[in-house]
Amino acid sequence: MRFMAIHSYDEELDVLFSEAKGVADPGDILSLYNKLHCLTSRHHCQQVLIDLRQLQLSYDSANVLSILDSIEPLLCNLQIARIVNPTDARQQFIQAYAEQRNLPIRNFYHYQDGLNWLTGTSEEADQAPSLEEMLS
Repeated sequence: MRFMAIHSYDEELDVLFSEAKGVADPGDILSLYNKLHCLTSRHHCQQVLIDLRQLQLSYDSANVLSILDSIEPLLCNLQIARIVNPTDARQQFIQAYAEQRNLPIRNFYHYQDGLNWLTGTSEEADQAPSLEEMLS
């Protein structure tokens, strides 16, 4: 399946929702985060929930770092909850990168946990484990 993403803004929650599907190459990921940056600017919104559970990355972990370096400027002032599959190690790598750079990006396995983290409605959200937790 070819890469596609759909976006919607919830004015009441002040959250931009996005769902990405298919097989994504580095250009698709850059375009996705550029679009998220534009939409959050348009809606004066700083919170994004992106569902990546139906997304497959067509590149290896070595390329993840260069893509993260490219999109990091787009992430300024955003709080991003990423809904991911627990079996994709690259997603955990992205979480570790965000923690190292002190970026407000967190991986979650469940949609509601990510939304709760964004809206501050739950203190015990089920976040994906950090790299340190996985190694201990």
